[in-house]
Amino acid sequence: MLTAEDKGMSIVELDQFAGQRVQQNLLPASGTQIGNLSFDYRLSPALILSGDSIEFVELADGRVVFYIADVSGHGAAGALVSVLVKGICMGLLADIEQKVLEYPSNVLEALNESLRKLNIEEHVTMFFGILDPNNKVLHFSNAAHFPATIFVTDNSLSYLEFGSLPLGIYQSPGYHSKSLDLPDEYTIVMFSDGVLETMDQPTIKDKEERLQLLVKSGSRDVDSLAKELGIDGARNAPDDIAIFTITSS
Repeated sequence: MLTAEDKGMSIVELDQFAGQRVQQNLLPASGTQIGNLSFDYRLSPALILSGDSIEFVELADGRVVFYIADVSGHGAAGALVSVLVKGICMGLLADIEQKVLEYPSNVLEALNESLRKLNIEEHVTMFFGILDPNNKVLHFSNAAHFPATIFVTDNSLSYLEFGSLPLGIYQSPGYHSKSLDLPDEYTIVMFSDGVLETMDQPTIKDKEERLQLLVKSGSRDVDSLAKELGIDGARNAPDDIAIFTITSS
């Protein structure tokens, strides 16, 4: 068995790479197809471990739950909190009979309360959605996640950008849910705010407009977006970067 010295790494680095493997194994498989929905993502950590996280799960009743979350900071602390968030969410999803999944805002409220009780220093932003393919509707809620989620069809593009406060800081911030009727074909495009750190545009508004233009002009898959944004195979980025797309067909 190779030691840290044999591999040219410190014990801490070796330990973090082991943690990275665990974290990656907890993620759903990119490229997963659920019914007519395709789920693709790319996570690029600033260091070895990532505070960004992605999840999508099909429920027994045919609905599909998904989220993109971003823990403040990055590295080991952010990664631990992201795993914690996943564990809490999976517990909530298993409690389907308790009506917590009736509205996405219910999930954010429950998650916020769980994180507050743990007194962690980090806070979490999250866009949380529930896709109901049978009724062709998307229910969603947002805990200060930014940039805004983009919803695009062949004929239109819009932001799903309402939001509230991050998770884990304030008691009962008042999360709300919204609903959107779904066409047959659409794409949902989500980013973590780390992508903004890599862009050359001078203002946040300019960067948002650049993201919108990329999506509007046809760059709607993860690989194309990463290439256009210059983060294809990114290393040593200033922040964790996540791109997450859901496409119907």
